[in-house]
Amino acid sequence: MKLTLIRKDQKSVMHLTMKTVEAFIERIKSDTKSGDVAGLRRHLSGNTRDFGYSQMYRLPMVYPMAELARDANDNLVMRSMNGIVLLTIAPVRGREAQERIKQMAMTMPTTLAAFVGSSGESVKVLVCVGRPDGTLPQKEDEANAFL
Repeated sequence: MKLTLIRKDQKSVMHLTMKTVEAFIERIKSDTKSGDVAGLRRHLSGNTRDFGYSQMYRLPMVYPMAELARDANDNLVMRSMNGIVLLTIAPVRGREAQERIKQMAMTMPTTLAAFVGSSGESVKVLVCVGRPDGTLPQKEDEANAFL
């Protein structure tokens, strides 16, 4: 299963990256990309001005539900749906509360992963969904109706 990460650079050029769920989870386990997540959290807490709005382009938007691609007109289209949904629980302040929510989420059989969001005040949960027969929509209009 692959998910899509979309990032716009300083010139507003869109960059698409496909990652397996496993690779994505490994990537978010540590903030190795120039400390961007830590910088964002410091900025949001008001403790520093080292991560301004101009640097938001460094953090990609994650689209876990589908593998996206560009068509001939540079529009985003669904290549395939993988059935992964991102749930957000917010606001959740404090490590203890975040850990409790993550542990509770991981007891559910459909949960793939649970982690603290980039703001530091939410918990994100990746879950698998599908039709009762285990299939997933194959076309974009079917996927839209499925959601």
